[in-house]
Amino acid sequence: MYNQWPYSVDFISFNIPTVNINLCYYYIPNPTNKAAIQIQLKPAQQPLFINLHDNEKTSVQAALTCIQQHDYGRLLELSHKKNRLVSLLIDNYPCKFDPNRIFTDTGIENTLKKYQCFSKKHFFLTKQFAQLIIHQINIHNFPLLIALHNNEDKTGNKENYNILSYYPGGDEAENTEELYHNQVHCPDDFFITTEPLLFNYIKKNKFNVILHKTTGVNDGSLSYYCALNKISYINVEARHGHYHEQQQMISLLFQYLESK
Repeated sequence: MYNQWPYSVDFISFNIPTVNINLCYYYIPNPTNKAAIQIQLKPAQQPLFINLHDNEKTSVQAALTCIQQHDYGRLLELSHKKNRLVSLLIDNYPCKFDPNRIFTDTGIENTLKKYQCFSKKHFFLTKQFAQLIIHQINIHNFPLLIALHNNEDKTGNKENYNILSYYPGGDEAENTEELYHNQVHCPDDFFITTEPLLFNYIKKNKFNVILHKTTGVNDGSLSYYCALNKISYINVEARHGHYHEQQQMISLLFQYLESK
């Protein structure tokens, strides 16, 4: 994705032998308009975007477009061969995990067991991996952490992940504090936030949105971690290929931040 970015990109290495995994850091080095220059001088006013699944490129394209349009904003992208899962070879033994399930000990254990590679050493190394990501988040001041995700269109498939998953009886029902569903929008395109004010703002603008419980299911996700640690967080979730829809959703967040 970085080859489509007109500015320099910083690469933060995980220093894992034989594996090429980096965090790519995108930012506008020299904004041109007056408002953006003022915001650049105050990092606490700039949103921080993060993309953890390297096969969910629609979200990254939409975010980078919006950052360029507004002339401010920063993005961390986990780069690992355009795969959803991170794959490592540790002591000649393959290890896989979901990089959005590693932000709690329970999450690390569950994702390693799911892919049949749990061991104390794998647990320790995966936790180090998560801590490096958390460190890169924490060194930035930001008013809002914006996660970028895309989901699959599986029409008629009960396992399809969308806003319906947060209804009573759905797989994510235990994480739902409040829900607003506007059927004009595709159910695959929705927000998940830990911020009641932001939930109400999005609802007022008639976009699909979930207010995530502050004590939801401990799945090791970044949303759970942020809820637990009182970090202002929102996930912009859209179907693969819904570039314009996701761009519109991200633009709404810039609008929200500028209104504050």
